[in-house]
Amino acid sequence: MHTLLRVTCLVAILSLVFGATSFAQQSRSATATAVRPPSGGGGTAEIAQNALTFKRAELTRQLREIQRCISDASNPIVLRDPQGNINRVPQTDLINCARKLGQLQRQLSSLQRQSNALAQDATFQSILLQDALQIAQRKVRAGERAR
Repeated sequence: MHTLLRVTCLVAILSLVFGATSFAQQSRSATATAVRPPSGGGGTAEIAQNALTFKRAELTRQLREIQRCISDASNPIVLRDPQGNINRVPQTDLINCARKLGQLQRQLSSLQRQSNALAQDATFQSILLQDALQIAQRKVRAGERAR
């Protein structure tokens, strides 16, 4: 039972690590390119992307903390109190770490959904900007022909 829980936690950690890697690749490839350089500060998509990046960094930090928790709780040493009773704290810690890991997995999947929604919004905004640029170019060409 103990080794099964340990293997399950290890598989979950690895899925989080690979999920974070694919999230980083998707968030980089899903950014919209500006048609012209912005005159002011960052756009809303850029601000939202930065917020998601900070959240991902926080989840990564928490993931390392849980990895340490699992490695500490998986210590095979049996602890006994002065009366000779077995101390169940390491097993309880392992269960708590597994719960935290599940919570982080849910947060990571939520972050992935937010990233996908942001990528779709950025793609839509990019299309709108390209259409506006084409309309402006047509107006300039029509104005040159009228002269």
